[in-house]
Amino acid sequence: MSSSVTPLVVSRSWRHAALVEACHFLDYQYSSEPRPYTQAAWQQGDQVFVEQRCEALSGGFRQQALNSLVAKRLLADRPSSLIICGLEGASLDLPRVASFLGFSSQFILTEPAPKELPQECHNWVRSCLSKAERVYVLEPLQAAWQQCLHQLLGDKTLEPLTDSIDLPLSAKPSNFDYASYEFCQRDHSLLCKMQEIECHHFAGCERVLDLGCGAGIFLQLLAEQGIDAVGVERDAKLVAYGREMGLAITEADALDFLRNNEQQFDGIYCSHFIEHLPFSALQELIELLSRCLAPGGRLLLSFPDPESIRSQLLGFWRDPEHVRYYHPELVQTLAAAEGLKLDWSSYQQQPHNVAPFQVEPQALPENLQRVRSAGQDQPRNDNKDEPKRMVQKIAAMLGLATRAELTATYSRLAALEQDLAQQYRYNQALEERTEALWQVNQTWAWNDNATLRFTK
Repeated sequence: MSSSVTPLVVSRSWRHAALVEACHFLDYQYSSEPRPYTQAAWQQGDQVFVEQRCEALSGGFRQQALNSLVAKRLLADRPSSLIICGLEGASLDLPRVASFLGFSSQFILTEPAPKELPQECHNWVRSCLSKAERVYVLEPLQAAWQQCLHQLLGDKTLEPLTDSIDLPLSAKPSNFDYASYEFCQRDHSLLCKMQEIECHHFAGCERVLDLGCGAGIFLQLLAEQGIDAVGVERDAKLVAYGREMGLAITEADALDFLRNNEQQFDGIYCSHFIEHLPFSALQELIELLSRCLAPGGRLLLSFPDPESIRSQLLGFWRDPEHVRYYHPELVQTLAAAEGLKLDWSSYQQQPHNVAPFQVEPQALPENLQRVRSAGQDQPRNDNKDEPKRMVQKIAAMLGLATRAELTATYSRLAALEQDLAQQYRYNQALEERTEALWQVNQTWAWNDNATLRFTK
C-alpha cells in the first residue's frame, strides 16, 4: 500500500480542531472485563477495548496494551504520522513503536492535572516522550507536573496546541524486516502473563542469563522478583528498545556470545530459540550452555511442542525463521550427554495419551432411543360412572387394594424396572461414546510449548 498523507490518531475518543480534518482515528476505551491469558487490547467491530489496569503509568511491558494493534495498523496504512492523545500506560509506548517501525510521531498531553509517576518508570516515560518529534500541551500544566515533565523531556520543549500540527507529508517506506515482523506479532502485556509463571524456576539465583531475550520482557519479570539478570539479543533495534526500559542487554549473536563468554551463571533461560537452529547448531548450543552454567545451576528451555496440534496447524510456520521442531525427548537426550539432569518437564507433567478414533461415531442401541414411562401403554378404565362392586368399595374405604389392583401395580412396577434397566444401558452406552470422543478431543488441549528444567 502506498504511503498516505493522512495521520493516524490514537485517543480515547478525544477530538480537537487540529485533528478533525484529514485524520484517521483509532479510538479505544477501557474495560473492566477480566481476560486472563489473552491480549490486553481487543477489537469488537470498530471498537477497541483495553483492560482497565493498563491506564496507570506503571509496569512497563505490562501496560503496553496497544503496541501490537497500532504497529499492525501502521504497517498496513502507512500514515504520514502517528498522533497519540493522552499520557496513559496503554498508549505511552506508542512513540517508541512508531520509531521502531520508521514512522514519526507527535504526543498531545490532554490532561492538565498531574498523575502519579513511580520513580522506576521515569526511564520508560523519558524514552517514550523522547521519540516523539513534538510534545504538545492542551492547557497550562500544574507547576509540579510541569517540572516533572521538563525533567523527563530534557531539551525537548512543551508546545501549546493551536489549530494546527506540523506533520510530514508522507510516511517513510519500509521493506520487510524480521525484527519488525516479530515485534508486531508479539503482545507484550500477554507475554508478561505467559512468562511470569516461569520466574519461580530461578528463585534463589543470583545471576541469570536470558539468551535471545528480544526486548527483555523476562529480564523485567526477574527484576520484579529481585533477581539480577542480563540478556543477549542479536537485533540492534530490539536491544535499544530494551535498554530504554533500563534493562541490561548485550547485542550479540547468541552462539558467538556463548563461545566467547568466560562467565558462569547459576540460571540460564532460553525461550523459543532452539526451533530457529539446525540440529548441528542445537548440539553446539547445548554444549555451550552446559559450559556456561555453574555447578548446581538451572537451565530452562522452552520451545514449541511437536505433539501439539494447535502449534502444528496454527502457530509454528508463521515465523519465517523457524527451522524445525525438536521433540522434548531428543532435547533431554542431548542435555544428558552434556551432564545436564532433567528435574522437571511440562511434557511429562501432562501425559500425551493418543486415543484411537473412528471416522463415524459409535452408534447407540436402536431399541433404546426412547424410554417410556412405566405402564404408559397399559389400558385404563376411567369411566367414573361404572358401578363398583361392594367389595371394592369396602376395600377402598379401609385403604386396601384388591387382587386385581395389586396385579396391575406389580405389572407397572415390572415395566418401570425394565424401563430403568433400558435407561441405564442407554446412559452407559452414551457415556462410553462420550468418553471415547473426549479422549480424542483432549489431544487439542496439549500445551503448545514444552518446558524442560535441567540442573548441572
